[in-house]
Amino acid sequence: MKLTFKPCQQELLKVGEIGESIVQADAPLRRSIVDRVCMALRLDWERLPLRDAMGFKRPARGLIAVKKSMMDTANKRARARAYAENLKVDEAIDVLRLKLGEHESLSGVVTDQSTQKESCDLKERLMLLSLLQEQNVQNEEERAQAEVADDLDEFIRSNGYLLASELAGWLRKEHGFDVTFVESAIPTDEQPRSVSDAAIVRYEDLLVICSVEDENDFFGYAVQPNGLYVKMYDKHAWSLLTPREKAAVRAWHPTGEYDKAARPLPCTLGELRTFVAEAGLSWSIDEKVATESLRERAQTAGTPPQVAAESPEQAALSGAPEKTALEITPDHDAKQVDLWIIHAREIAHDIWLRMLNVCQKPTKEGIADEIAAKLWKSSVVTKRGKRITANYVVRHALRNGWKPPQPD
Repeated sequence: MKLTFKPCQQELLKVGEIGESIVQADAPLRRSIVDRVCMALRLDWERLPLRDAMGFKRPARGLIAVKKSMMDTANKRARARAYAENLKVDEAIDVLRLKLGEHESLSGVVTDQSTQKESCDLKERLMLLSLLQEQNVQNEEERAQAEVADDLDEFIRSNGYLLASELAGWLRKEHGFDVTFVESAIPTDEQPRSVSDAAIVRYEDLLVICSVEDENDFFGYAVQPNGLYVKMYDKHAWSLLTPREKAAVRAWHPTGEYDKAARPLPCTLGELRTFVAEAGLSWSIDEKVATESLRERAQTAGTPPQVAAESPEQAALSGAPEKTALEITPDHDAKQVDLWIIHAREIAHDIWLRMLNVCQKPTKEGIADEIAAKLWKSSVVTKRGKRITANYVVRHALRNGWKPPQPD
């Protein structure tokens, strides 16, 4: 059976909206697909990887923790309901036990068959009421199990996301669907994709087009001038994890050689797009910013966008020198420098001189925290309204184009 999905710009699909993403399908089929997905995710978060809104895989142990929390809550409700139901039964049992006690006290005096039969009836009714109490508890426990399933489904539908490519692969493999995606008629950038794919992306470009705020942790990768490396964790903490937990935490690497870059830089935009798609981070590239940034760099340099004639690995082997990015200095066109950078450099100037005057040795990294704090206090943020971090200050305001002042 063929399934066709709408164009997926962000690559991530919210589980609860999967049905709405299917083209030309009736309501029962849409519900059936979502139900199948939820049923699979109730059992395992690895076979069909469940992700959060940022695209990170939810660890397998997370399913156990969520289930336990929901089960604890459901069991508390079940016990409360069973207790309320059994209170009424307890009252009936107390009455019967009182009557049975009276009959047994007369058993030595009255030996007629009617009295004995009545005692047997009382005992039978007591046994039935005890069974009713047990049945009430069992019914509430089963109800709790159903509630957990419903709560887990709601959690998955509301908070769970899947990669479109992984969902398509799962539907093909597990259920035999022929899955396709409608190509969007709206271009993601103004250039033909084949042209923009060929543009060279350097370290500085990557920081901008992917809005990297922390070079040491970009969704599990460390961004360095020569490439993206899988982030390394504390050895002791890492040794405590099971192989499955390590696989869930560690970012994807195409070869598994973690001492080498997962994606060497510089690379073409097409190579970067392929890498982030395979790593489950397609949404991390801001296509509009990528197009504008690369075009602006080309216009500033007075040359057309570079097109790679060889791969980064080949360039490294050939020893070809890498062109450096255009350095923006205070004497350069001031319009190209964001206002927040000018403000940050003014603050840096004052801090630097202040520290020199008290015989301290300032560094760019050392003064960045104070600069970031003062920018935040002055309500200065990035163009996207994000808080400016110390790393961001060093990278964009101090690394290039700013020279520390010298005391008079």
